[in-house]
Amino acid sequence: MTRVRSSVVSFRVSRPRRGGKNDDVIPSRRSRLRAALPAALVVVLVALTACSSGDDDVEKSSDTLEGMSGVEIRDAAKAAMSELEAVHVVASLPQGERAIELDVRVDAEGNCQASVDMGPGRAVLVADGTATWVKGDRDFWVTATTSEDLADRVVGEVGDGWARLSDDEFSDQLTGICNLDELIGSINEGDKADIDVQGVVDHEGAEAQELMTTSESGEISNVLIAFEAPHRVLQVRRDAPEATAIHFDEFDEAVTVQVPDDDETVALAW
Repeated sequence: MTRVRSSVVSFRVSRPRRGGKNDDVIPSRRSRLRAALPAALVVVLVALTACSSGDDDVEKSSDTLEGMSGVEIRDAAKAAMSELEAVHVVASLPQGERAIELDVRVDAEGNCQASVDMGPGRAVLVADGTATWVKGDRDFWVTATTSEDLADRVVGEVGDGWARLSDDEFSDQLTGICNLDELIGSINEGDKADIDVQGVVDHEGAEAQELMTTSESGEISNVLIAFEAPHRVLQVRRDAPEATAIHFDEFDEAVTVQVPDDDETVALAW
């Protein structure tokens, strides 16, 4: 068990020694994660929920989507995605003048392997259901802490190692990327949208039903749903007002992670 020396300030960085004790504490002001990572996750959920509306009952999907209305296809996709135990998500998400690139493998047990490219700023996240570790460059920590001074302190303490996140509000904003419930759960919620059923297209060698959705705010999204059951969301694309692309695959495949050794980690407390 790691022991963090008490401090009157909000942020503490402590390095575990052999035997479980800590040797250093770096104080700083409280800092919150800049909107980049939470906004990225919100974009994922909003893009998905563009094809859902209201509080309609979710119906079980049929063998194919042949002859289904837009609402029926929407409900079939909601049901299929709600039953997922694991998924791989690759996304390019707008954030101001740049795009955030996400590559996440996550399962219902909390196992997760993720990479984040903020352009600038890159990080890798690993989780095993009990803890989450992050290895990021200085630009990532500048974005995460909103402070160059604090980022330098974190980088100086962590170096090329891994930061083990604690259970607090700041860490929650990072670990949300590795939470399957947060990533998928909001499919059953969202703004109402008009759904225009397009044709059946080829998507990576399999048939996919194409939908064109228009939200109440006028945002148009192109959504691909697996034509044969289970009717999972395969892709979401939106060109305006900002380009967004989200790709889903490796449904229910095992997520294998390798957590860092204790001597490679630094415990962060906020």
